[in-house]
Amino acid sequence: MFASSRNAFAPATGDELERFLSLAPENVPDVIQWWIDNCRSYPRLSRMALDYHTIPATSVAVERVFSRARRVLNWERNRLSPQTTRALMCLGTWSLMGYVHDDDLAVIAQGGRVQPTEEEEELSDVDLEDGFDVIDIASDDESYSVRSVDLDVSGS
Repeated sequence: MFASSRNAFAPATGDELERFLSLAPENVPDVIQWWIDNCRSYPRLSRMALDYHTIPATSVAVERVFSRARRVLNWERNRLSPQTTRALMCLGTWSLMGYVHDDDLAVIAQGGRVQPTEEEEELSDVDLEDGFDVIDIASDDESYSVRSVDLDVSGS
């Protein structure tokens, strides 16, 4: 009774699976594209396969951010605001990449002003595009890591 009511274009999942498993193995460069191209032949399996294959894998970049955050948010600094935490993480990365110098940070922490170099003076006249300061945490460049720099602002 129910078998006759099946849609001819949507075979039962078991039939799809049997047809798929009967295929000869083939090397495909893009498994997601293969399932998209074959979604009419395997409507249910393709939905399951696409759901499965599009789950983001744990990336090194995400793990790196968590590791950095743990160094910034240690047991003594566990009440830092999200904005302060982000600023510290950015400063640490920028320092290692050469965008910010540790001695400049120390001067600022003591309440002083850093004198810009001639090159920095010239760059201050440049109009920057919106979004120039967006941080890409998904960078594949693993040539740097963040270190924790404790600045003594007590004056001792």
